[in-house]
Amino acid sequence: MLDDVRSNGESWALAEVFRLAAQAGLRGVLAYSDPVARIAADGRVILPGHDGIAYRPAGARYLGRTKPRPLRLLPDGTALPERSLQKVRAGEPSSDHTIRRLLEAKATLRRPGQSRHDWVT
Repeated sequence: MLDDVRSNGESWALAEVFRLAAQAGLRGVLAYSDPVARIAADGRVILPGHDGIAYRPAGARYLGRTKPRPLRLLPDGTALPERSLQKVRAGEPSSDHTIRRLLEAKATLRRPGQSRHDWVT
């Protein structure tokens, strides 16, 4: 949440999510936090990172870290998930958005005859 959200805003939002999840019959919620800041090439902070402290008052338990993996960032500081690149490599119809993002980030156009895999690489 943004810093201008009033005190206990995170706790209220979590309580609402948990209440709605329970009403839907869910027995648990898996939440992730990411302490790594996302910074654009021009130095702007896109996401400050967070350590999940808001989950603690809600009774959440820390279960450890996920498997480390590289995270590709575009010059604007946004993440480019590996799954999005897989869609481009496979030529899936839903890859158009990722191709636009890559071109906006100054990727070169795919050359005639160049495979999608080689272009993404």
